[in-house]
Amino acid sequence: MSARSRMRRPSRRDRRSASEAIGRLAYLCRAGLSTSEALQIGADCGGPSARVLARVSQLVRRGLSLERALSRCCPVLAAHELAIISAGERCGSLAKALEVLDEQMQRSVCERKRLVSALAYPCFLMTTALAVLCVISVFVLPATTSMYENSGTALPLTTTGLIAFGRTVVTYGPAALILLCVAAAATATARRSNARAREHTDALLLAVPILGGLVRAGTRSSAYRVLAAVLEAGTDMAEALGLVAATIENRALRARFVRVQERVLKGVRPAAALASAAIDPTGIDAGLLRAAEAGGGYAETLRRMSMIAQGEYQETLSALSKAAEPAAVIAMAVAVGFGALGLYQPILGSSAILAAG
Repeated sequence: MSARSRMRRPSRRDRRSASEAIGRLAYLCRAGLSTSEALQIGADCGGPSARVLARVSQLVRRGLSLERALSRCCPVLAAHELAIISAGERCGSLAKALEVLDEQMQRSVCERKRLVSALAYPCFLMTTALAVLCVISVFVLPATTSMYENSGTALPLTTTGLIAFGRTVVTYGPAALILLCVAAAATATARRSNARAREHTDALLLAVPILGGLVRAGTRSSAYRVLAAVLEAGTDMAEALGLVAATIENRALRARFVRVQERVLKGVRPAAALASAAIDPTGIDAGLLRAAEAGGGYAETLRRMSMIAQGEYQETLSALSKAAEPAAVIAMAVAVGFGALGLYQPILGSSAILAAG
């Protein structure tokens, strides 16, 4: 890969090409082809993903693992996604790992689109309401209330509140905006350079009421699916937990899975270790895993746990979609009504002052 391509910022097209390449490779490996054969056939099929697979094939023929080759040719793949490939290579279940990664990437695209579509209109309404209040309080009201000041008559309460809001925006708004941008940049830099800072911010994300539930449910669904595939390949539970922990993006949840692995290495049963790590606050996952310990069917139970967690994710996302728009409409109605009341009261009062004097 050239220096210029390494410097270029990955785009959505790169992400789409990588996703298509992973999907094509998963399909060919699932058909029983070896990794080298799948790469060669995928590279001969044409399209943007073919170019990606051709570069990956060259690196694999030179002796690199598939995970390292993909990391060089597909910089859009995150570390936790590459860890799924690495886990599949280490446990001899690469085809299953590619299938899991393909499904995860496709599902993440669909869920991201659904989340954006659910929040786009409410955010637009809230932004519009805030802009209307700023215009009224900063530009319109000061011009209409001068007659009150000359007559010595007290302004209505709503108008006084809007004027105070406008003065606050003018006085502190630019500084607050700059401070917010600096804080966001500092947080992003700290997350990239400091593992402890990223773990703390990820833990804060889990504490956010609805968004934290989405992250927790999505992570559990993906982790349990990968864990089932790794166990089916013959890996023992402790090693499998270590491989799965590396595939988790949220560092706080990753640390909890690592604690589960440590307790399993000390002889604690997986169900008890999972319950102590508080990965699932409801305790359902630990209960299902306890039943699997009695029956011995870990892989099938983990797939069932993955489906349950995915169902929780969809339910939370649906609840967010249903609640966001009405809440935004109500907030905009309140803001516009408050602004209209604060604007018309001084106008009507000005008319009364003119009529009286």
